[in-house]
Amino acid sequence: FSINCGDVYLPTEIKFSVTEDKQPEITASSVRDTVTGDVIIKLVSKASQPVTVQINLNSTQVFTSKAVCTVLSGDPMKENRFGQIPSVLPQVSEIEIADTFKYCIPTNSLTVIRYKEKKF
Repeated sequence: FSINCGDVYLPTEIKFSVTEDKQPEITASSVRDTVTGDVIIKLVSKASQPVTVQINLNSTQVFTSKAVCTVLSGDPMKENRFGQIPSVLPQVSEIEIADTFKYCIPTNSLTVIRYKEKKF
């Protein structure tokens, strides 16, 4: 996950539509990697239930409709030990993105969504 640091921070805002007293335990950040031209969105959830969020990409330039999504999730007490079969592994998939799209953040997870900005 250290290759997803980027070098330019982008405005990131979380708005909750939940009316309960307790907001979901999630946070987000977004950055641009000027070397690769990628935009990187990072979502972290400590919530006990999956949380569906709406992601708005209007602050970035025209982009492709696909993104690489890497998710590390599971029991927060699990750990990988040297020489043993890993108990927690990241899952990589391709997802569809648009100017605005919904994404379901898994419980106890770190999600990295990475997509390329198109050059003009």
